[in-house]
Amino acid sequence: GAGSVVLSSLPPNVTAVGVPSRVIGRADSGKQGPTIHMEPGPDDGFIEIDVYGRILAFNSVAERIFGFLAPEILGQNISILMPTPHREKHDSYISKFLQTGKSNIIGQNRIVPAITKSGRRVEICLSVSEFKFGTKHIFRALVWS
Repeated sequence: GAGSVVLSSLPPNVTAVGVPSRVIGRADSGKQGPTIHMEPGPDDGFIEIDVYGRILAFNSVAERIFGFLAPEILGQNISILMPTPHREKHDSYISKFLQTGKSNIIGQNRIVPAITKSGRRVEICLSVSEFKFGTKHIFRALVWS
């Protein structure tokens, strides 16, 4: 629909795990398989990370929430946006999830503390999904305050 952002065309071997309520899957089947659409509101930030926690995507709303411009944060570890103790433990959270498939955050809307570029602590709403592309994992989050 108008304003929707196509996240990816998913081939048949791709699955979306823990797609939270703010992410809408639609059966827009084409040559490349179904497409997962995100319909963010005007206040929804979007962040995508890889299994190493590196930020791959950071939209303008995320820039406004956290105070970082995308070019300065892309490639950085997502833990830069987290307070202690999560900052130090986040990589192990990802590793544990990849080993066990168990998570306290994927597929849920949670209120969590975050840190802005200026060091200010803020509360954000976070909704995380995992996308598998064969053996590759990508984590996508909507954030809003």
